[in-house]
Order: sequence, then structure tokens, then C-alpha cells
Amino acid sequence: MLSGMSPLRYCLVTLFLILFYSATTNAQADAESRSWNQPVKPFRIIGNIYYVGASDVTSYLIVTPKGHILLDSGFVETVPQIQRNIAQLGFKLRDVKILINSHAHYDHAGGLAKLKQLTGAKLIVSAADAKLLAAGGKGDFAFADKFTYPPVKADRLVDDWDEIMLGGVKLVAHVTPGHTRGSTTWTTKVQDGAKEYNVVFAGSTSAPGYKLVDNEKYPTIVEDYLLTFWHLRALPCDVFLAPHGMFFSLKEKSKLLAEGKQPNPFIDPEGYENYLKDSEAEFRKKLDQQAYPHPERDEYRKCWQPDRAVLMETAEKRRYTLRRVEFLGLTRAPDEKMRIQMRDFNEGDIFTRAKLMASFKKMSRFHREIYPLRWNDVMVGLDERDKTVDLIVCFRPKRG
Repeated sequence: MLSGMSPLRYCLVTLFLILFYSATTNAQADAESRSWNQPVKPFRIIGNIYYVGASDVTSYLIVTPKGHILLDSGFVETVPQIQRNIAQLGFKLRDVKILINSHAHYDHAGGLAKLKQLTGAKLIVSAADAKLLAAGGKGDFAFADKFTYPPVKADRLVDDWDEIMLGGVKLVAHVTPGHTRGSTTWTTKVQDGAKEYNVVFAGSTSAPGYKLVDNEKYPTIVEDYLLTFWHLRALPCDVFLAPHGMFFSLKEKSKLLAEGKQPNPFIDPEGYENYLKDSEAEFRKKLDQQAYPHPERDEYRKCWQPDRAVLMETAEKRRYTLRRVEFLGLTRAPDEKMRIQMRDFNEGDIFTRAKLMASFKKMSRFHREIYPLRWNDVMVGLDERDKTVDLIVCFRPKRG
């Protein structure tokens, strides 16, 4: 269990999340939420990082000589626990100078407004999540106005790879969207004894009840999730932490730590790898079920390529040229008819997703013959040697 969640456990966690997000906006109104918000004894995790959160909704205190950084607030009702936990460890709440957030859901951001008021700390968050925080959770792409909390305004916005410095401690922001548009993974390094360790505060990668295919409110949700998994896999990780304790076996590891277990049980790179492997497998399974509910009858399953977003980003960043475009599955409209719609995106042009999307819109004019084109309808092939891109556009003809 300490090396990460098994597929069964990940499924149970996802079920818990779905049940949780189906509950009322009062964090204490359902048994599952109450179980996540039980008081626990605070403790030092490793180096200058301390656990000050509840039994499952996490909060971390990063201590520096110039003041402290607090990551996540839990629910509104978690704030008194955080106050007590910080004091119990011998630190002062007023010395918290910076507040940061993993993502703008009310079980992790609900208490930020109160903590900002109590500490006077600056709130530093991603630009995408800042809007949701300022709205108090209203207008969420998945939950609308169902899960609200006291609104809070950010003092500074960060983008991917931006840094926060305080008292000689550096945290790096990694925008890992999907769970929210601005979900953020934070990384830092800690010295513990004679060794230095890479710490990853991983953002949430679950998709509780989310519509992944043709989501009008979040059209790029699939691409964002897949890029997030790619980004997270690339991060070096020795110490794996997350917004929910169940993601990284908080209860079990803290018990072993209290018993003097060596090496430190929170040093768990294998657990991080297993978490990503299991959560990505669950995501891809859910995505596959939504995209192809009847795979035995879908002749276009051959066009399924979940990693297209990573390939497209690579091609665009490295300025690959478009070498060839092919069409697959069209039964009535001739290929040449569709090629005319791509006349502004010619073979030999620098590849951009904007040009491809413009071509999609033109081809989708043939709405009587084909369904509107989506990113999921394209297969991408890269030639690293020639720095070229091959595209296959898979049409979904309307039958009748």
C-alpha cells in the first residue's frame, strides 16, 4: 500500500470523489466529507516541511527563516485545525507570509479567505484558478455554482515554471490542468541529513463525474489531462505528497514515521510512479468509454490516439512543417472537396494548432454529411529527422 494505490484502491478513491462532489456545499453535511476533515496530530514530514492538515484534506507548512509558506486550506471548517496544528508545532500563524493552492475546489481552497485574513499573507495562485477563487467556486466548468466558498482574491499570479522565493526556499509552480483549469503541482528541494530530496506536491488527476468528450464548457479538457500526465511523469520525485492523504498513504506513512521507521516512509518515488500509472490508466479507461461507448460497432476506433496533444505541442514548439494530410472514413464527400477547406494550411507550412482548428471549422460546414470535427478525430505522426508532421483526419459520416 505504501508504494502507491492499487487499481482497486484508485477506483474506490474515484468513487469517493464522485460521492463527495455529489453532496451538498456544506463540507460537514455528509459522512464522507466529515471523515476527510477529522483532526490529526501535526508532524514534521521531512526537512522544513510539516503536515498541518486534517485526516485527508491536506495542508502543508513550509518553514523558512524569513516566514512560512502554507499550501492549501482544506474546507472552511479546516481552518481552526490548521491554526491549532501550527501552534502545536511551535510556529506562529502570523509568520505565514505566503499562501498557495493546489486547485480551486472548496475542499482545498474553502479556507483561503479566512487564512488570508488571519495571517495577512499574500495569496499566489495560477491565473486560471484565480478566476474561480475570486468567484468563490461559482461558475466551475463541472459543478457550476454547486460547491461554493468565501471568495478570495489573488495577490500574484503564476504560470508554468514560475518560482516563489522566501527565506532561501524556492518553490516551482507547474500548471497541471484538467481537474481544474489551473490545477497546480508545486515542487521544491529539501535537505534532510546529508541528502537533498526532490519533493512533489502533486495536483489532483481524478475526473469525478466529468464529461471528457465534446465538453463545450472545457473543450481542451482531454488534451490538458494528457499533457498533465506527461508533465508529472517528467518531474523528478523522491517525496510524494498530494491534496488528499489517500493518494499517497498519509495515514500509513505517518504511523510508520511516528514509530521511527527508517528510511523515512515519505521518501517514496515508487509510490509516485504507481500513483501516476494508476490514475492515468483510470483516466484513459473513462475517456475510452465516453469516446467509444460501442467499440465493437465503431469502425473509426483505429483513429484513437490519446497522446495527440503532446505530439501537437511538440510539433508546434519545434516549428515542424506539414508534410501530408490524409482523410479517412468519408463515404460521400470526395477528399478533394475537403482539401479545398484546408487551402490556408498547405503542405509545407509551419504546423500550428490554430491553423488546424480553422480548417476544422471550414470542413465542419458540411454538417449534413459529417459530424463536427474534434481533436479526437485527428491522428498525428512526427518525423524527428525531417521535422515534419503527417496528419490523418478521421471523419465520422452521418448515416441515414
